[in-house]
Amino acid sequence: MMFKHEDSDGSKPTGIYLIDFQLSMLDSPVKDLSYFLYTACDKHLLEKFEHLLQTYYDSLCATLKLLGCVPEECLTYECLLDHWKKYGGFGLIMSTFILKLELLKPEEVLDLAHLLGNDSQSPQANTVKMDNEEFYNNRIFDCFVHFGEMFL
Repeated sequence: MMFKHEDSDGSKPTGIYLIDFQLSMLDSPVKDLSYFLYTACDKHLLEKFEHLLQTYYDSLCATLKLLGCVPEECLTYECLLDHWKKYGGFGLIMSTFILKLELLKPEEVLDLAHLLGNDSQSPQANTVKMDNEEFYNNRIFDCFVHFGEMFL
């Protein structure tokens, strides 16, 4: 987080900026965007995908203009859609792992040290049953259907 202060003692922030370096790399923004949308959106939000993507693109263009760039020279909307076909699968695959972690109840979370042990009785992460399994399966199914209908 970055804070903007108008006063000299820094006691009154006038702005806050969140910077996400989670997937920092020189690559298409679609990798990070697909990762976010497929882990955060349910079926009803994915039905508004075009609006979400257009809103993202408009915000990106406004930011690029503030930085002195010509957005259409950096990334056109058509190119963004093309990138989704090429790179959107990254977020789709990541969602299968991230959603499971997000939906686990505290008592369902495995002890990593126990998982990594050499004990043949140690549970494996892919065999753990979760109470929200049907909900998880539906969310993942909706993500795959969305990607297939939109980009395959």
